[in-house]
Amino acid sequence: MKNKSILLALFLLPLLSCNNHQSVYVIGKRVVSSSPKIEKVLTPVSVLDKPDLLGALGLVFATDSALVISTNKTGYVFRVINLKDYETLDLLPVGRGPDEAVIGAFSGIRKEEGKTLLDVTALNEECLLSIDLDASIKAQRTVVVDKENLLPESWLSFFVKKDILSMVIADEDLYSFKLYSRDDHRIQKTEQVFGNDPFVVDFQPQFESVRRIKPDQTKLCMMMGRFDEVNILDLDGSNHLSISLAKKRREDAKIISAMLSGHELTDDVYYWNGCVTDEEIYGLYYGCSSLDMDNVRPTIRVFSWEGVLRAIYHLEEPLTSIALAEDGHTLYGLTEEEVLYRYDLRQ
Repeated sequence: MKNKSILLALFLLPLLSCNNHQSVYVIGKRVVSSSPKIEKVLTPVSVLDKPDLLGALGLVFATDSALVISTNKTGYVFRVINLKDYETLDLLPVGRGPDEAVIGAFSGIRKEEGKTLLDVTALNEECLLSIDLDASIKAQRTVVVDKENLLPESWLSFFVKKDILSMVIADEDLYSFKLYSRDDHRIQKTEQVFGNDPFVVDFQPQFESVRRIKPDQTKLCMMMGRFDEVNILDLDGSNHLSISLAKKRREDAKIISAMLSGHELTDDVYYWNGCVTDEEIYGLYYGCSSLDMDNVRPTIRVFSWEGVLRAIYHLEEPLTSIALAEDGHTLYGLTEEEVLYRYDLRQ
């Protein structure tokens, strides 16, 4: 950690407080959600504990008949599991061909011209890949149908219509999201969503989130891991939002103060995982200290993209990732012990 940056951050903290920032997310407006229309306990309708889930890190996508999980513990980045016969297909093998990815981060799922595309940020290769899932299953191999090099210092990136959106860290803008054209990398929009203080880079993991692109590719959702809020970046305009409940477990300014005074990341755990549809945001929420996670059962908070809290689902299982099937009511949840639960939101 750079001492000069820490001292500067300590100096800037009073300025942050004086500006009355209610949210660490410095763009847009804050939306405070009220009581949900639905609040109930979800009980699983089935449980799956099979060798196919060995090494699973998380759920990334679900259809009515198949799941896609991240599973680089096994030497592959992703695995497709057919829920009817439990046949599997591993995608993006490491070190086995031109379409490998040493580190492949899930960027999103897109529907384009009747195809289901799995987008992956290949961090070491500094490119964004798009895999045709249906063609891959048919050919029983990874079928990469699109590949684009990224801006320098890019981390997680997304195909957005004919452009690319990248989270860019440690360039001249410190920490920003940049929307740029594919052909010449001309930057169309730059948003320093957490401000321009040096501590945003020095403590970068503090600002991590579950990032999901709205299927219509107009917004980016950030379910914050260490701040008690969901932030929305408007890609088409400036209608940015920071969504939270009326009472946060701990306010952002206090979290930043604790981070800077202790010169370390805080142990707050809020949104651990999530998924989105065109209508709603599903956030897997813990709201506790990392030391208490084994003793806490998460909830799923469901928001509209305008910030309305529509539902809170209480869980009895220690889920670490979730995926909503395309039917809109079948929810899958995975635990750290690689056990898969299926829920029906209509119950």
